Amino acid sequence: MTLPNLLVIGAMKCGSTSLHSYLDLHPEIQMSNTKEIDFFSIEENYKKGISWYSTFFEEGFKYNGEASINYSKRHRFSSVSTRIKENLSKDVKLIYIVRNPIDRFQSNFTDSKTYGHTSSSYSINDFVDKPLEDNPLLKTSMYFYQIEDYLLHFDLKNMYFLKADDLRNNPQVTMNALFEFLELQPVSIEKIELNQSASKTYYSTKYVQVTQLQWFQGFKRLMPTKLIGFIKRFSAFEKISKRKINPTLDNLSQQNRVKLKNYLLEDMTKFEELTNIKF
Repeated sequence: MTLPNLLVIGAMKCGSTSLHSYLDLHPEIQMSNTKEIDFFSIEENYKKGISWYSTFFEEGFKYNGEASINYSKRHRFSSVSTRIKENLSKDVKLIYIVRNPIDRFQSNFTDSKTYGHTSSSYSINDFVDKPLEDNPLLKTSMYFYQIEDYLLHFDLKNMYFLKADDLRNNPQVTMNALFEFLELQPVSIEKIELNQSASKTYYSTKYVQVTQLQWFQGFKRLMPTKLIGFIKRFSAFEKISKRKINPTLDNLSQQNRVKLKNYLLEDMTKFEELTNIKF
């Protein structure tokens, strides 16, 4: 049974997709075809057992790995580090990619609209007016808080920390350093563009609500699939149904950026002292 000895544990909206792809370029690394297996985080997956998990990995490689961003959401999935320790070698390599925590938070908020988890008309500045200690997106940006739990179970020498900015701006140099950490020879890297939330669009909440109505669903079933696709290509449809990133609704005010920086300062300081990564 082949199990991973390399895990990209996050963070969300920090370039883990590109990192997963770069790692998979190395001939001695096999990254799972399914990027986010979420074996240790999603209860339904964990119940399938370690044998099910092993089916994602192949024999014959120095490293087998996967990248699940939920592995650094301790506030939602509190048992992840314990489960990893219990099921994998204590020498498993843990890779944590991060970015400016406030920028990550803002990007995360935009994504929540993209996937319909947050109303398209909701302002990020209203969002941060609520108690910050209860804000789940902000918890994901508290990098020391997230990694602290891993430090209870794993040696720091087996953890590697890198910045999304470095991966985006200097992928070859950044990956060479990571391959050195893994005691592998470097390989040539072709630049991959990271997902940019600022270029995304999301469906308006009113549009989503209408499409969920029973009469709309019935009407849609009567329409040919090709006709639906044809309608969706019209610019008028785009204007009605989709919203671009709104500078007023989706960008933090300078005042709130300062507020979040002050709130995150202690965590950021501890993370910098641990990793020497500065934002």
